Amino acid sequence: YSISNNAEYGEYVTGPEVINAESREAMRNALKRIQTGEYAKMFILEGRTGYPSMTARLPALKVFAGYYKFNSCLRLIGKRWRPI
Repeated sequence: YSISNNAEYGEYVTGPEVINAESREAMRNALKRIQTGEYAKMFILEGRTGYPSMTARLPALKVFAGYYKFNSCLRLIGKRWRPI
């Protein structure tokens, strides 16, 4: 089941190129970090130090800081509309 015909088409055409043995192994490793609590520890430490790793990976923040304001607005709208 897909959310749209476009998504389903992408699943058949692009999916095998994107989801492969390498990406599956990466997802398994990510899940293992979550299950062992390693991810939570990393995230907490990152937050305590001002998110240096995250902000280093988001150079767009320097260019367009308004993205987060925009994203926050979308979250608020979603919160209001989901129950309807």
